[in-house]
Amino acid sequence: MRHSAMLTLPHPDTMRDLITEVAWGAAAAAHEGNGLLIALPHAVQISKYAAAYVHWSPGIVVTPGTEVTWHYVERKQKTSGTFIVHDVDDIEGDYPAGAEAPVAATRGRLIATGKTSQFTLVQALEKHVTRLLEASNRLVAREIEGRIGDEAETWAPTLNHGVADEVALESLSTELLWGTPEQPDSTVLRMVERAATTSINNQPLGSWFDRNLSARCEEAIRRYIDDPHIGRKIRRLQREHQPATVDELIELYRRVNPKESVGRERVFKALSADKTLNAVSHSLSLVVNVREGDESADVEVSDEEQAAE
Repeated sequence: MRHSAMLTLPHPDTMRDLITEVAWGAAAAAHEGNGLLIALPHAVQISKYAAAYVHWSPGIVVTPGTEVTWHYVERKQKTSGTFIVHDVDDIEGDYPAGAEAPVAATRGRLIATGKTSQFTLVQALEKHVTRLLEASNRLVAREIEGRIGDEAETWAPTLNHGVADEVALESLSTELLWGTPEQPDSTVLRMVERAATTSINNQPLGSWFDRNLSARCEEAIRRYIDDPHIGRKIRRLQREHQPATVDELIELYRRVNPKESVGRERVFKALSADKTLNAVSHSLSLVVNVREGDESADVEVSDEEQAAE
């Protein structure tokens, strides 16, 4: 995991504890009644710094007296076993070494705790989401303007203004974390649920959240300025080859990316994507040339942009 991510992500132990409780709540919801259940750990500690996701069957939450089989994979080595759990301190069989003891609780308690822990973890990820949005904001601005590469930077952030203002960033952060009235199931809420209920390929939680949140934040910034997902590749080809018309650019794109489709609308959006405030306009010379030669092209170019050209 990147060192900078460690500064804003929750502590790994905190994330693991919260994810475990989210997993228990999700599994408990599948049981009936409100009797006592046995909740098993989400992961087994392999070493001081490494943990592995445990696959439990029939599940991570079971009723007392259930026979449980388990396995985990670490460095392509599979470890497995079977036991019967009568109570948290009465386990008959092969319980995984390095795993914490099971917890006994009612179904209602597990579900309630799981919901609270999901809220707590999303709240704890807010600082990291904010930082990633700010970095993505600067990255997209630099990429659109063709400046110093395509990787996010942390140096001199005040000198590298982005494509969106602070109000927009705050709105995007809220949407990613908590969703909208129309879609309350937010991106981060879904990520927390996925981390709790799948193995996520045995990746450390911190690295997994950092990488996936970074991608979602960049997508949110590009979506905000209506930049298509292939916009970066279109602009790079335009800068490197300087095709005279959109048709030439489309043909070039199809040769370079034969398995992808591209049309005029996405090309126009990619070339017109720009900052929303205090922007240095991306060159629209290609769009202007096409407009002059193609009356059917539905592209609006302001008087200021025409004058600049």
